[in-house]
Amino acid sequence: EQGYGTDIMKFRPKVLIVDDEANIRRALSRVFNTRSYQTTTVPSGSQALSALAQDDFNLVISDLKMPGMNGIDLLSLVRERYPLTSQILLSGNADIDDLDSAIGTCNINYYISKPWSNTDLIAKVDSVIGDNLVQRQKQTETDHMQDELLAATGMQQSLLPDPIAASGLYVESLYKACVKLGGDAFNYELRDQKLHFYMIDVVGHGAAAAMESFALQHLLARADFSEPDRVTARMNSNYMYLRNPMRYFTMLSGTLDVDTGLLRFCQAGHPSPLVVKSDQSVEVLGSGGFPVGMIAGARYEVTETKLNEDDLLMMFSDGLAEQGCDSLRSCITSANGLDPKATIDQIKSWRLSAPIDDDVSALFLRRQMNTTLEIDSKLELVHETVEQLLSVCRVDVSMRESVELCLNEVLNNAIVHGNASDPKKRIRIHVLEQQGRLLFRITDESRGLADNALDIAKLPDVTATSGRGLALIKALLPDSRIDDGDTVLVV
Repeated sequence: EQGYGTDIMKFRPKVLIVDDEANIRRALSRVFNTRSYQTTTVPSGSQALSALAQDDFNLVISDLKMPGMNGIDLLSLVRERYPLTSQILLSGNADIDDLDSAIGTCNINYYISKPWSNTDLIAKVDSVIGDNLVQRQKQTETDHMQDELLAATGMQQSLLPDPIAASGLYVESLYKACVKLGGDAFNYELRDQKLHFYMIDVVGHGAAAAMESFALQHLLARADFSEPDRVTARMNSNYMYLRNPMRYFTMLSGTLDVDTGLLRFCQAGHPSPLVVKSDQSVEVLGSGGFPVGMIAGARYEVTETKLNEDDLLMMFSDGLAEQGCDSLRSCITSANGLDPKATIDQIKSWRLSAPIDDDVSALFLRRQMNTTLEIDSKLELVHETVEQLLSVCRVDVSMRESVELCLNEVLNNAIVHGNASDPKKRIRIHVLEQQGRLLFRITDESRGLADNALDIAKLPDVTATSGRGLALIKALLPDSRIDDGDTVLVV
């Protein structure tokens, strides 16, 4: 009558009958066999748990009063271990306290008194089984949806770009969706020493925002952001066809010239980027702009500035901006504001240690030192050159003296020994920063050193003049190495 008959016949639901009286078990089995149920009977709660562990039952019908484990204790465990199994409690002498306890600790669908009416019992069991099948179908759909969400989440995570630690540039990122999927997205790519980048934040959260974000990323793939205002205006024109005031996104895009530090970007409703200076001061860039898809024919402008080698550029979505500019500045400067990884760790501790109500994404860009200096082979230039190098390199105070000694030693050695035959030859010093390490590569124009000079232990006497410089360098800067013609000091 309730429309479940066909489903019941098709799926043949399983019913577990638990009663310590054999005649009750047989009587119930005969009743349910008329409904094509698959019935299993057991005489005790412990045997019922064993049966449940081996098979998936749609319904457990249990007597209340049984030796050992009673019906309430059994159905409490069923509720905890098998939440998709329905329950009916059967008893001939239950009191109000028993029923209150059962309602509070179990998941009972019906209570049936002994002796029962077969018609009433079948009607209630059919109703419970029908509801159980619907509940299981919903759970299957929910599980399937969760699997799809996990797959989509993995796909979204796979689209995130890898960090960059190239010559003269260091890029890190942070991403966290407030639910499984998010509307934030970003990408960057280094092309001919120019970093092309964009960030977008689609209004809304979850699957709908994520699908919109996927589509936008496809449109922006391989875009040339040298003229970011034109890209943004074109996106706005294409997006306006939706004509829906609640469908829009914010965007920040542009380029960074790694060699010159020239930063050009266009801001379309996205939070203003921050630049952390070497003195830990924070500068705000940009002036806002209209979100994409909100106003037809909106004009977008380009902001230009120079990013110095010691500056850290931070771009982020409103998941961080909504916490307040002062709070964000305090978070950044409480870490080592020039170290992207330290800043990310600080933001995670500050913003992501508790559940979030908006997606969080951020990009961290820092130009790293990548400079070359050449000097004549003159000893009187060594001290001046070392001072010049240390003035532009961020060497930790505790290491400054060691680095100064090693640079003096290598430069003196290159001039006295490497270029002794031709004072007109020049010495080249290349300084490169890579993920918090400074590499000083000193190259003379001589024929280079013998292979065994790499291993100080092979030198005849490290205290003698011939080996003292190498021993000094190795002792002060253990990671340093000497290649053929080059000495590389690693700080």
